[in-house]
Amino acid sequence: MHESYHRRGFLPLAFLTLLIVILAGVIFLAYRFGKNNPSSSTVPTAPHAAQADTRNDTDAALVTKNRTTRFTRTYPTLIKGVHEPGNPFFADMIARSDEGVELLGVNTVSIPVDHQYQNGELVLISENPGLPATNEQYIAQIIRAKEKGFAVLLAVAVWGTQSAPFGLPQEKVLADVRKVALAWATIAEQYQAEYFVPASEFDWQLFREYTNHQTAEQDTIVQIYNTFHVEILPALKKIFSGKTIAQYALASPNTNVPGYDYLAPNMSPLGRNLEDWKTYCAQLMEFAAASAKSSGTQWFVGEFWVPHHDRQAGSGKAGTVLTTVDGQSYDELQDEFYAAAFEQYLNFSGELKPQGLIFTQYAVPYASIKGRPVETVIKDFFGSI
Repeated sequence: MHESYHRRGFLPLAFLTLLIVILAGVIFLAYRFGKNNPSSSTVPTAPHAAQADTRNDTDAALVTKNRTTRFTRTYPTLIKGVHEPGNPFFADMIARSDEGVELLGVNTVSIPVDHQYQNGELVLISENPGLPATNEQYIAQIIRAKEKGFAVLLAVAVWGTQSAPFGLPQEKVLADVRKVALAWATIAEQYQAEYFVPASEFDWQLFREYTNHQTAEQDTIVQIYNTFHVEILPALKKIFSGKTIAQYALASPNTNVPGYDYLAPNMSPLGRNLEDWKTYCAQLMEFAAASAKSSGTQWFVGEFWVPHHDRQAGSGKAGTVLTTVDGQSYDELQDEFYAAAFEQYLNFSGELKPQGLIFTQYAVPYASIKGRPVETVIKDFFGSI
């Protein structure tokens, strides 16, 4: 009995000792493993990576989503438009249109497809600063505008400056612009843009590039502009079934482009004071009507622009306040310059009446009208025509 009792007492003790050893081993291994492989609760939090810029992806996804959408055209009786170039301004304007431009009476949006020369090649300019340029950036703008019920004016634009000229023979520039114009006419047709401009303000760019602003050469440039538009029109008509527009900037009664649905002069005070602007604006409208009559077409104001601050190149921000030749502030008198142009429009007594007007810009800082007194002026004007 004594031996049996001893064995019965030894076995539990031996088992307990073994259990303690195993437990100690587990704790040791866990400690070592944990020391070299910290748990998620002990891993230091990594700094947040910069948020990815998904604007191009968003545009591409919208285009893909609408790849098979059948868009239609809707033409307003009169064009009441806004020209808001570049993102994020355009996208924001469209997204909030029901509390913004729609309340002003806007029925049409102008979308410029911007190009410039780089290393001798005409290339697309990105609508999403900081990201590569893609066709989808511009197509997405068409889709967004269409989804909100706006008529779309799609305009091919080619930009150069005195500091960044084309630097190429005129024949090459004309051929390059023709090529991109027809390519974008195909896209305009696919997405049923109501209006198409093959070369917006092309006369001004030719004038700047090849005459260095020599007034004596202006008529020669106008004739080159006319010839370009007449020669491209048959090919354009085979591609695009909407309404075609010849949009120009030089003040001339000699623009002659038969076959286009509209002429669209761009207008701006360009440093003039208020009284001079009234006279000059009336003259520009007379020139437009004369050109429309000789072309056998109609006309509207393609862009009416009163920048009130200097533009800081590439920033989209407002610089110093702009003034007239005699020191009047465009910032303070913006609404009066708009009102003067609208008065000339309403009182125009020529045979061919204007068929609308597009103002520039809505929220882009250096020429914005958003939240300014001129908003009421625009709303009243659009409501009256």
